[in-house]
Amino acid sequence: MASILDPNLAFKALAKDPDWTFKIGVGGIFNALSLVVLCGGLMMLPASFCCWALNTGYILRVMRSKMKDPEAKLPDWNDWLDLFISGMSWLAIAYGFVMACVLFYFSSISAIISYYYQLAKKIPKAQDALEAAQSTHSEQILWVGGATIALILMACVLHLLSSMLKVNFARSETMRSGFAWGQAIKIFRTRPGDYLYVWLLSVGLLKLAIILPTLTLLGVFFVPSVFFAAQVVTAILFAQLGSEIEDTESDSDEGDTKAVQPQA
Repeated sequence: MASILDPNLAFKALAKDPDWTFKIGVGGIFNALSLVVLCGGLMMLPASFCCWALNTGYILRVMRSKMKDPEAKLPDWNDWLDLFISGMSWLAIAYGFVMACVLFYFSSISAIISYYYQLAKKIPKAQDALEAAQSTHSEQILWVGGATIALILMACVLHLLSSMLKVNFARSETMRSGFAWGQAIKIFRTRPGDYLYVWLLSVGLLKLAIILPTLTLLGVFFVPSVFFAAQVVTAILFAQLGSEIEDTESDSDEGDTKAVQPQA
């Protein structure tokens, strides 16, 4: 089966909607509000999460609508409770991935501190301690550097898998689908090259959406909207791959139905 992945179509699909500027602007406002509210301190973190949840819910709705109909326009900003619940559910799942990376890194740093603490207890003289510190300096670099590299690799793998889980979650929108690692790997194996390409492209787009507007003083104010537009484009790209899965499963279901039909 030929791939229907078309990055150009994703950008065209965004501009094809006559109301795309309004819909992107609403998402940009929520992005900006989440940052402004967060400046009020940790006490305002729940309000910031509410803004993130609404935007995330809309991105999931974009993926779901584009998987069903690639030619459909961007969904409207309505049914706010559904957006909030959908987005907050995915944020709760994504929080687990972030905590896995944080716990890994801090456990590695704690092991390093414990190692040198035990080493210092065994050295009675200051001169010996200095010599030991100098001799183990390269060890320290290896420990910290190795833990950092392992963290980066772990974060990349988790981000890639979480993208697959996000596609699966957008299709069925159940908490169970957000933790279906086997299904995520199965989705990835259908088109590993296309998924890697879309994942790398999405990471690049989101980074450019932050970097490019900040090159000018006026562009800083457009970062929230440009970033949300990049999120919508990446959602459409993943939806293109998700629609292939829908077609494959539909063909499989039809084949199974024909296979069990009794012969005349």
